[in-house]
Amino acid sequence: MARVLLLDTNVSAGPILQVLLNGGHQVHIAGGNPDDVLARSINGYIRHDYSDTTATFDLIQRLKPDFIIPGCNDRSYQTCAEISDLRPFPGLDTPSASRIINNKAAFRSWAQAGG
Repeated sequence: MARVLLLDTNVSAGPILQVLLNGGHQVHIAGGNPDDVLARSINGYIRHDYSDTTATFDLIQRLKPDFIIPGCNDRSYQTCAEISDLRPFPGLDTPSASRIINNKAAFRSWAQAGG
């Protein structure tokens, strides 16, 4: 059983949460809105603004999760990438790759440069 921190409380991250719970993992979920569906559905909810990478890194230092998992939005993915650059976690892109993937103009520029 792994300790996991999921950064997203929106209903769209529900399937991710369900897979983690079905796998027997200990899951904490962080997000700023305690009224979001997932925030209300789990005892491991932490009210937290994960767009603040420094504060999220501090939260990770306290929780000591084995894995951090982004939810279904660009900001949670970018935060996970930035944190993994400071303290590596498996399966996450670099912050630079994340910015290119999640920004249409940056992706268009990258794709055009590559032909």
